[in-house]
Amino acid sequence: VRGRLGEGAAWLERALELLPADDEARPIAMARLGSLESDLGNSTRAVELLVAAAAALRERGPHRDLVGTLVDLGACQMFGNDMAAAEATLQEALAVGAACGDDLVNARGALGGLAWAQGKLDEAIALFEKAVDACQSEAGGTRALHALSNLTGAYVDSGRYEEALVKAHELLARCRDLGDAPTACSAAFYLGLAHGGLDQLDQAAAHLEAALADVRLLDDRRTLGYIVTALAEVRHRQGRRGDALALIDEAIRVAADTENAAAVLTAALTMGDILCEIDPRRALTLLAGGRAVLDSAGGGMGGPAQAAFEVALAAARARLDPQVADAAVSAAAELSYEALVEIALQGA
Repeated sequence: VRGRLGEGAAWLERALELLPADDEARPIAMARLGSLESDLGNSTRAVELLVAAAAALRERGPHRDLVGTLVDLGACQMFGNDMAAAEATLQEALAVGAACGDDLVNARGALGGLAWAQGKLDEAIALFEKAVDACQSEAGGTRALHALSNLTGAYVDSGRYEEALVKAHELLARCRDLGDAPTACSAAFYLGLAHGGLDQLDQAAAHLEAALADVRLLDDRRTLGYIVTALAEVRHRQGRRGDALALIDEAIRVAADTENAAAVLTAALTMGDILCEIDPRRALTLLAGGRAVLDSAGGGMGGPAQAAFEVALAAARARLDPQVADAAVSAAAELSYEALVEIALQGA
């Protein structure tokens, strides 16, 4: 399961076929399968499995297995940009963890992820740093790797690129020692983002290309959209517009296909930025529509994402007649998420 995710999911599907309905192992298998389906980009199926697993596990009272299942469910809800549901689920995970004596590392890490998605980076980093500290005695464990991965990503998003590089190199070394391919892919992704933030574009592209090759082998379609988007941005900054356009088209298709609303918005932002110089009217529609969807998400992907949309919108507006720009923004402000996806899927 640490390698090719599709094979792991197939084995768990087979296990569910064989396990009796009242077998105590059945909810655990459902939860593991739900987590893999999320990584594979099958968000609807993932949520169905995790909701069912959580319901079955609640009947057994407070338990670590329920905490883990709720954490995974909350993460799926975040990827769907349903932040209110995610917060409720993760608060339940905290309460269950406290009741069963769990050390709450995973639950606090997930709440850090929620704060991160909402743009509350200082809060997220504080939660992730506590999780890393709590896992110091588990240097070779999965929880320690996930905690370090979360902290690295939050450092990137907060602009602490030098610190992110140190943590990402540490994370990559640990993952290679353990043979943890999925987390190693995340480490390479964060190395690419951090080098990009420091304007070291050749290094950024090299790490992102490596991450892209790994994520394709893993079948991790949820992560694929983010990596392709990041590489598209780097190619655009390198002046390789044709490569950037081809990559961002792929990113939009993957993000829409995997029902990952957060990835769709990230890709729409990058697509708008790339199109600004060659088709500012279309860029403005994508950017204004993306901002409207973002604003309607109830705080989802707030903070830095909203600021990035505003900067890109200002650049696109500057290339158009003010009246034309105002009309385009007003029209795009009424776009639904589904309409935004349809426009983005028309290609760059």
